[in-house]
Amino acid sequence: MSGLVISNLSAGYGEAAVLRDVSLDLAARDVTVVLGANGAGKTTLLRAISGLLKQVSGTIEFEGRQMLGAKPGTILRAGIAHVPQGRGTFFDLTVEENLRVGGLSRPARDIDGDMDIWYERLPKLGTRRNQLAGSLSGGEQQMLAIARAFMARPRYVLFDEPSLGLAPLVVEQLFDLLGTLSRESGIGMLVVEQNADLALEIATKAYVIEAGRIVASGTSAEMANNDAIRRAYIGD
Repeated sequence: MSGLVISNLSAGYGEAAVLRDVSLDLAARDVTVVLGANGAGKTTLLRAISGLLKQVSGTIEFEGRQMLGAKPGTILRAGIAHVPQGRGTFFDLTVEENLRVGGLSRPARDIDGDMDIWYERLPKLGTRRNQLAGSLSGGEQQMLAIARAFMARPRYVLFDEPSLGLAPLVVEQLFDLLGTLSRESGIGMLVVEQNADLALEIATKAYVIEAGRIVASGTSAEMANNDAIRRAYIGD
């Protein structure tokens, strides 16, 4: 079943065209990874899906509903959350305040219970609930960003370079968490990454984007065993 279907999506900034006729068919409960070098259009793709760009054409359907042109808040309430590059946490708010912001689209009575779930799953956040997010390590900030996105109880989550700037051990822990969340919750994920190895391990399907166009796609196993893909994105 298709959860997020993108057809002939073009987007850019001013006179600069970044995405050109991009089409993706993303299953509702799967993890899909989009690989590409810096400047390939990965961030623009996610910003277009989440309603942060005005210069967009094509179609974006989520669960049969047209999302193109909708405001970010409408898209979030429809079930799509976005974890931006650089984590996107509010540094001047505490951990708990960040989580409450993540749950603003939901009834207030449900928020405390969901925060307790995340404090149990990520104990370091629980011990730091009254600390400012800006005082956390990079890895802790990324975990907070994930928990904050899930506080909205989305059905699909967009991740923009979640491993960026993190130590290798933290990156492994991060992708372990994403894999576990996918298996346990059945929530679909679109993960854009420059480094592919761990992303492909948790993904079902993968696309490669170059200069704003999709140039390859296949199952994660097919892409992981593709020599050209391995040389470009895995380093073998």
